Amino acid sequence: MSESRLIKLLLALGFVRKCQAKTCHKYVLPHAQHPFFCTGWGQSFISLRQQVLVLFCNVTRVDTGKIHVLMGLGAKAVQTLSARWRRAVTAYVQRQQEAQLFGNLRTWVQAEVDEVTVRGKKSGKQVTWFQYCGLLERGNRKSLTFVEMRVKSTSVELNGKGKGFAVSPGSISKKEWKQIGFRYLKNRKILLHCDGARAYRYVQIPGVITDSVRHKRPNPIYTATWKHRLPRDYRKAHVKGLPKDQVDTVWVKKGTQLIDNVWRQLKLIGVPKSTKADEGNIDERVREFQWHHWHAEQDKFAAVGDIVRAACKARRL
Repeated sequence: MSESRLIKLLLALGFVRKCQAKTCHKYVLPHAQHPFFCTGWGQSFISLRQQVLVLFCNVTRVDTGKIHVLMGLGAKAVQTLSARWRRAVTAYVQRQQEAQLFGNLRTWVQAEVDEVTVRGKKSGKQVTWFQYCGLLERGNRKSLTFVEMRVKSTSVELNGKGKGFAVSPGSISKKEWKQIGFRYLKNRKILLHCDGARAYRYVQIPGVITDSVRHKRPNPIYTATWKHRLPRDYRKAHVKGLPKDQVDTVWVKKGTQLIDNVWRQLKLIGVPKSTKADEGNIDERVREFQWHHWHAEQDKFAAVGDIVRAACKARRL
């Protein structure tokens, strides 16, 4: 539709399009039923131009508390538009993550895994922990995958006259890691870098070789160049004593530096700072951060079009 024609339609009592359904014939605006933008009348009306600018601020990671000052809109209106943006991003990221595949099945691909605690919420003498397990293929930022772990609760131990301290929720369990590892890494020819958690070291996943590092004393290993003898047939990943003509020798850098850097960024600019944030708000912020990490080297506003197309396709289905 040309710009002059759209202007004429906008001037025609605000009605721009007539539904062609046999029993409908309703006049609707061009952004009706849009995943981000909303329509309204009277005091609830927000122009499409202002809504686009709010979306642009969210895409460029402007703090929500500053957007209403820049735009001259009410704080509640900005929060509503920002919430619509995060819901759409969350749905898009979850759909894309379900189709995520690691490795190329031709060569051994290096990946990193680690878990993070993004929030501990205190209620009386109990603390609820929200944790995620992260997977990242080296050299492919779009492979970043966050898997929400089981919510854990621990007690607060009193220490003298102070307020006490919360007991750590601990590392990932073998049962949880087995479900995650088999879902994303099974038979994918992956050399997996991880820390010294027992779940990573003792759960054997077909087609995955685990390379762990020590972070604790004595003799911690953070980064080191290490020689690995990788079998050419991924089905023999856990077979020892293979002859030289069936293995390839490669030098790799041990450690989980990339995924650790992701956790630092997530805690710095991703999750809300308030301890009163509920679990749903935390998950939306985590998924928003995941989307930003995927498209950090691209035009993010152009990448928003993929979210709109995916939302419209899901609505038709």
